[in-house]
Amino acid sequence: MRLIGLLQVCENILICKMKNTTSIIAIVVAMILLLGDVHAQDCNPNQEIKDCYPALVAKGSPSPLCCKELDAHKNCLCKYIDINNSNLPPNFQFLRTITESCGVFFPRFCPL
Repeated sequence: MRLIGLLQVCENILICKMKNTTSIIAIVVAMILLLGDVHAQDCNPNQEIKDCYPALVAKGSPSPLCCKELDAHKNCLCKYIDINNSNLPPNFQFLRTITESCGVFFPRFCPL
């Protein structure tokens, strides 16, 4: 009898642990989905890094404000390079040089 009671206790503990694991998995999946939405932001260099335009046009040094904007929008750097927009300043490919001088680096997955 004691063995059957012990088996039932172990079974109940195992079921509780499985329920907790399922809850943890559900929470992790929800967090991944929420973070995915954050990174799926619209990337608009005309608004987000406009203070970098003088450095882009002149191929000069970026201002501290430009560096701050680049750091804040580093998830968009690859998209900025890929954007084909006539409203962007010339030398937009120079953006990589500017970001590196700010200490902000393109993500490794960037196709450049």
